Amino acid sequence: MLQLAITSVTGTAPGQTPEIVFTVTIDGAPVDILSTPLTRLTATVAGPTTDYASFWQNTIQGVGSVGTLAAAAPGFRYTFPAPMPASASGTYAFGLEGYIQPGGAAGPRFVAGNPVAFASVTDAAAVPRRKVVDQAQCDSCHAGLAMGHSGSRRSVEYCPLCHNPNQTGDERIARFEGTTVTAPSLSMAVLMHRIHMGARLTQQPSVIGGFPAPTKANPAGTPIDFGAVRYPGDPRACAACHAGQSYALPLPGSRLPSKTQLLACTEDPAADADSYCDQRVVASETFIPPATAACTGCHDAPSTVAHAQTMTAPGGAEACATCHGPGAAYDVAAVHAPAP
Repeated sequence: MLQLAITSVTGTAPGQTPEIVFTVTIDGAPVDILSTPLTRLTATVAGPTTDYASFWQNTIQGVGSVGTLAAAAPGFRYTFPAPMPASASGTYAFGLEGYIQPGGAAGPRFVAGNPVAFASVTDAAAVPRRKVVDQAQCDSCHAGLAMGHSGSRRSVEYCPLCHNPNQTGDERIARFEGTTVTAPSLSMAVLMHRIHMGARLTQQPSVIGGFPAPTKANPAGTPIDFGAVRYPGDPRACAACHAGQSYALPLPGSRLPSKTQLLACTEDPAADADSYCDQRVVASETFIPPATAACTGCHDAPSTVAHAQTMTAPGGAEACATCHGPGAAYDVAAVHAPAP
């Protein structure tokens, strides 16, 4: 079994160049990845942990590798190719993903788990992101979570680094000339609820991006309709996935709204002979308040969405907890209690 473990993260203040020290083992034995590189090894950085707003990735080993990798006790030190942003603040998360494929592209792929470490940028001490979902509960259904991305992303703690409230599926949406399309939110709060609700959603089809992505030969890409998903459990049972009372209202701290985008093609259809849109701009953006984003991920009927919008102030403050908070008439914990 391939395993990665982060032992330290340094150089994370604004303007400093971060470094990760990590170990690599196979079946518990140390591996020298300088002499025998992994097929792919990538570092992901996201922050702040109050609610991830942005992320970036650097390839450590494999095609497109950047930065510097060197031996360093107890394993290896990776120095990033660029410094932390001057605007970075709070605490940031640093994660790894990697795999080996000894038989080449046609051979089996052996994937590591995704360690995540938290490092202070401006905080007095690192403040980890709140725990929303329990890994063991995911694995109890998925028998070892390895959803999408060639199976290289296996940790629910790692997923939100990229699937944050500002992330949309813009590169996966159909790119036909002369069209305007919606890029949905890929925030975990929206995405996971939509996928698990699947066939029970009111708005169908439930297309969230696609793979492979659109190309000149296939401007539509290969849309993925999650409306065919039939979750085998009781969808009211929030605790089947969530850690503790993380689903309860009001949501703690400063959660960000989830963004969707309207993308317009600005290319003249007469500019070339294909129907693929080479030039596309963001025509508008919509921001869904955090509680609304999570709840309407499942409760997607237009009337329910309208109710949530009605109960949101112009400045974005949500009144959801007034009726759906602990002890209220429609307490989330009560209305989501599984059937006996």
